[in-house]
Amino acid sequence: MLSESIKTSSLETLAHTVSDVIVACDGANRVVLFNPAAEAAFHVGAGNVLGRSLDALPALEPIRAALKGYLPDGPSDIQNVSLAGGSIYQGRVLIVPGIGQVAVLSSAVQADERAKGQLAVQMGTIIHTLKTPIASAHMALDVVLAAGSLNPRQDEFTRRAQHTMNHMLRIVSELVDMTWLEAGEALQLDDVDLNELADAAIDQLKSDRIWRGVAVELHPSPDGCRVVADERRLSSAIVNLVSNAIKYSPNGGTVHVTLVSTPEAAVVTVKDDGIGIAPDQIPYIFDWFYRVVSPETRRIEGSGLGLAIVKAIVEKHGGEVTVESEPGRGSTFRFTVPVREP
Repeated sequence: MLSESIKTSSLETLAHTVSDVIVACDGANRVVLFNPAAEAAFHVGAGNVLGRSLDALPALEPIRAALKGYLPDGPSDIQNVSLAGGSIYQGRVLIVPGIGQVAVLSSAVQADERAKGQLAVQMGTIIHTLKTPIASAHMALDVVLAAGSLNPRQDEFTRRAQHTMNHMLRIVSELVDMTWLEAGEALQLDDVDLNELADAAIDQLKSDRIWRGVAVELHPSPDGCRVVADERRLSSAIVNLVSNAIKYSPNGGTVHVTLVSTPEAAVVTVKDDGIGIAPDQIPYIFDWFYRVVSPETRRIEGSGLGLAIVKAIVEKHGGEVTVESEPGRGSTFRFTVPVREP
């Protein structure tokens, strides 16, 4: 918080460099200072308020009320000032010679935000707990199939159960990623070989490929494709993109996964020859829980989380995701990961 002994000559300069919301009014109750932090907090430009009376600015009612209740014999504390969007601020009213009243507000941590953070941690624990029994059941099915002593009908039902377990594991993994993103945790950076990561992701989706009768071809970067990144998260991004491509490809289709390394970035491209995406739906496919709606997608399972997770993970690495698609002619998703120094 700013000191009460601020000199008038330096107030305006300081106001434009601090993160506190600063609003000053003269003796006639006209706004004479409205810093950038105030513009962001009130969603009002300085040009729309400077020189005008607080009484004529409904958007600044919280400030008007705070200044109206100040104590003339000294600084006055301001508690729990609610602004648009639910943000809560606390601060003080100062008297600055030559200017007038100055309200200085700092953002306060809200109880509901703390609760939301705790909920994210609890949800993460629950999701991780669910993952263990599902993975164990999936492993048991793998053992049964590897035994090779099933009749055709038993084999069909076992593979169907395995496919369902894969789908459940995918949802759990997506929820794990979502809670990680919501918690705002940092990337665990390491030297990562994207050629190996893509190969492992494709192998992880083996049962999906067999179940849907879709081939996946890997085209690795011939000169290697190494980046400094979070291996666990980038693996999740690749798995989500390839899984999507498999789901939306026709039986007998082929998905191409291509990696290219440049001095600035690594580029991962996933191309399918599936049903494609209508132009009017492309702007929304990276939104949380959004699913493309069409007669062809009704029977395709999905949570609407995969592409949103891919975008969030890639952007957290400083990269970007793009898509090119045409209904009936397939889709091409591409993301970049900037090269970082180890």
